[in-house]
Order: sequence, then structure tokens, then C-alpha cells
Amino acid sequence: MGTLLQKGINGEEKALWDVRKVLQFSREKWQMPLSPAMYILAIEGMLHISIEEALIIWDDAVNMGISQKIPLPSIIAILEKMMETTAEKTKEEKMEEFKYYVGVLYSFNPGDMIQLHGYERAYWLNGMVCTVRAIRPPDKKKHKVSQLRIEIDYLSQKTDSEQWYPQSVSIQNVNKISTQQGGTVELLSEYHLFLRHPRLSEFLELLEKRRPWPTQGLRCSILVSWANIDQPNWEKPLLNALNNVTLRCYALNGKKIPPKFLEKLESDEKYADILKIMHQKLGRFLKKKE
Repeated sequence: MGTLLQKGINGEEKALWDVRKVLQFSREKWQMPLSPAMYILAIEGMLHISIEEALIIWDDAVNMGISQKIPLPSIIAILEKMMETTAEKTKEEKMEEFKYYVGVLYSFNPGDMIQLHGYERAYWLNGMVCTVRAIRPPDKKKHKVSQLRIEIDYLSQKTDSEQWYPQSVSIQNVNKISTQQGGTVELLSEYHLFLRHPRLSEFLELLEKRRPWPTQGLRCSILVSWANIDQPNWEKPLLNALNNVTLRCYALNGKKIPPKFLEKLESDEKYADILKIMHQKLGRFLKKKE
């Protein structure tokens, strides 16, 4: 199985499916004892296909009573893949998501102060403060969240006349920071919950029960903070791990820092302080954004 897995990692997709077939053959032959190693290799192989295929193998390990013997690195790999990919939603789930965002859209009123975030290419928009000019009514025929938009007026100074400054923004790129009546700060951090894999909480609980040893704590803490990003105190597990990090942690975890997590931090100025601390603690393992 190891040879097949290596072939698959090198680009031969058929070999990845062959890894699964070997496990399937062993699973169907009661004379052949099943080992955790077979499930570990099968999970790793399926993670190169999709998270859903890997979860099928995991669920089978649970049914066979082998999941307790599957080591923490395999669970971490599943968690990281969940964070990197958005679960495919059913038609009903998409409709529920759309209804939620429509409710959020109508919670805004003209004059409310908002802050823009989440722009990767138009990065200069991140952190800009605006006021709501008007709300565009949603299209009753096209139930698309991306078409729920707010017309805005800029309060922050436009630094470059050649850069793009849209007159309307998607509801997904907005945080409400005050109301016209002077209400308290209300960050709409629930947005990212719709992008979470439906089984993410299950594996976060499993990670907590396994109690990672210190040399794996850094990577685990990164995943926990990433999963809860924009929620209250989301950065606490990460900062605690960074404060207690050792050179041994660097050796085991440094090169395994999820690149998608770094991309998330680099995409918005509000994460600049956290990103700076990560560069201070893990500088030799992180590439500075050019």
C-alpha cells in the first residue's frame, strides 16, 4: 500500500484508488487481520482525492473499532483538509444560507458605519470604513448570496485614485461597527460558519479528547484557531502555543504550517498583529509576503 500511495502522491491518481481497493479487499476477507496502518494509508490516499472519500474510510475505522488506534497526525490531516475545502451544499442548505444573509442584509440601515474585509486582490479595501447609503433588494429569482449588496459611501481616505473603489459591496465583505443610533460594535462573525464543513466540530472535539503532546501542540492550536477565526478569543490557542513553542516544535511542525491559514491572515489587515507574532516566532519557516 505504501508503494501505491507514493505513486499516487507523485501524480498517478489510479494508484490512490488502488490503495482503497487493497483496504476493501482486506476488509471483505475475514481471514486477513485489519491493522491501523492500512487505514492510515487509505485515509492519506483519499485525502488527495477529496475530504468526503477520506471520511468514508474514517467512518469504517470507527465501525470496525480501529479509530482509537489511528494516530493524531491522521486526524490533524483530516481537519486541515476540512478547513481547506468547503463542503458541497445541498439545494436546501443553499436556500437556508441565502435566507440567513437576507436577514443580515436587512439588519443594516442607511447611515450605519461598516468596515470592509475579505478582499484578496483588492487588498487596499480591507479595513476601510464606510457608511451605508442604501440596500439593494435581493433578486427573488436568483438566490445567490454574492448578489446581496450594499451601496456605500467612503469615510476612509482613498489613497490612490488609480485603484478600484466599488460603490457597492457584497454582504460577505462587510462588518457592522456601529449603528446610526450609536449602537455597540457588532461584528458579523457568523459568516464563516456557513463555510465550515458539517463535521468540523466533531473532529475538533476528537482533537481535544486526544490531548496533543507539546511537540504537536503548535500545529493543533493553529487548526483550532483557524476553525474559530473571527469568533471571540479565536487567537488564544495559537498565541498560547506560540509563547510556549520550542526548537523541537519548529522541527516537527514548522514545515507543516497550513499555507491556507497564512493566506487567510495575509488577506486582511485585521490579522496583521497575529501574523507579525507568527513571523517573530516561526520566521525561518514562514515566507514573507512579497
